[in-house]
Amino acid sequence: MFPTQTLLARLHGRPSKSTRPPTNRKLTEEQESALCQYLNTLEGMCTSATRKQYDTTANLILAQSHGSEPGPPPTVKKN
Repeated sequence: MFPTQTLLARLHGRPSKSTRPPTNRKLTEEQESALCQYLNTLEGMCTSATRKQYDTTANLILAQSHGSEPGPPPTVKKN
């Protein structure tokens, strides 16, 4: 059975956890797609990206999209 609060939240329009976008993602879908295209390009040149290249490229994408917003840009970490 569902708890009453969960049913009320659903009734008022809150989506279920399985249909909500994940909250622990740093890159948008477009940014992730750009990163994948870059990695595929490297692979097409018979070069595989290192973990450091992956992290550096992802952080560069995040920094460029951060623009002039206050505070430091978000970064990806080891995990």
